Amino acid sequence: MTYLLIGLVLVLIIAPIVSILPSRSQKQIMQIRQTMMGRGVSIELTEIDDPEPNQAKYQTSTGRQLAAKLKVTMYKKTTTNREASQRVAAWRVTCDFKSDPKMPQFQPISSSALPAEAESLLQSRALHLPESTAQIAWDGKTLAVFWVEQASPELAEKVFTFLDEGLQCLVTSDKD
Repeated sequence: MTYLLIGLVLVLIIAPIVSILPSRSQKQIMQIRQTMMGRGVSIELTEIDDPEPNQAKYQTSTGRQLAAKLKVTMYKKTTTNREASQRVAAWRVTCDFKSDPKMPQFQPISSSALPAEAESLLQSRALHLPESTAQIAWDGKTLAVFWVEQASPELAEKVFTFLDEGLQCLVTSDKD
C-alpha cells in the first residue's frame, strides 16, 4: 500500500513536467525558425482575420459567435537597400489555394487595384508558396508572408525563396 501511494505521488509530480516538454514537431518548427532568423528573416506570431470566417469552429457550444481570427506565423524580410524608394505602393492580398492548388487566387484586401509589380510578383513567384499561406503583404520596405506554419523544412524553404526573390523583384522594380 505504501509503494502504491509513493507511485501515485510520483506520477502526479512527473506527469505535468512531461506534458510541458516540446513535441517532435514543435522542436522541428523551432529549428526552422532559428535557421530562418539566421538567414535574415524576422518571425512573428500573430492573428489575422480568417479568410473563411463562417466556420463552426468560431461558435461556442451555446451558439455564441466568436471573432474569426486565424493564428498564423508571419515571416518577413526587409530590404537592406537604403536608396530603394517606395514607388511600389503598399499592398496586401489573401491567398486562396482551395479552388485550384496549382493556380491560386490572390484577392486584394483593400478596394484599390494591385500595382503592376505586385501582379507580376504574384503571377511569377507566389505559385510555389505552401497551400497554408493566408496572406502576402508589402509595405514599401518589407515583404511578409502570413502562413499556418508546418514542421516541414521544404515548405519553409519555399517561403524563404519567395521572400528573397520577391524582395529583389520589388526593389529592382523601384529603380526602373
